[in-house]
Amino acid sequence: MSKYLDEFEGERIYVESNIFLFDALADENFGQSSVEFLERASYGEFEILTASLTIDEIAFVALKVELEKEYNITSSQVFYLKKHPNVVKILVPRVNTILENIIQLSTIIEVNEMDIKLMGKYMEDFGLLPRDAIHLAAAHRLGISCFASNDKDFDGISEIVRYSPKPS
Repeated sequence: MSKYLDEFEGERIYVESNIFLFDALADENFGQSSVEFLERASYGEFEILTASLTIDEIAFVALKVELEKEYNITSSQVFYLKKHPNVVKILVPRVNTILENIIQLSTIIEVNEMDIKLMGKYMEDFGLLPRDAIHLAAAHRLGISCFASNDKDFDGISEIVRYSPKPS
């Protein structure tokens, strides 16, 4: 089942990387809705939980976006970054600003061995990709059934309610 972020009224919600990225990167379609949702959390209306792997996802995407903006590199970005560590050093302060905001706003949970073991089961049961299956496992371990995500792959899972951003 899917609802919009502004409909969330619970105490805790698991937030996937795309919500943070829509905010941080000022996404034209989903940025405003994501910003408003995250502001509500900053006012203490509810607690945001996310896995440490979300931080990795966000850092990597933000690094590639900044590379494109600053250097106009659109293809083979990983190869370029590996060959130019000085560019990573230049871009990392911008990425760190994004990460600091997320860390201040969220409770970061570690992925554990049980989450990894459940990953295969959730991939098999729901057809999820590995990272999404780990997110689901971590949320289930914490007893969280509310997900903030724009990923429709979670809609086929009856145990969770997905809250997505409203398009502008």
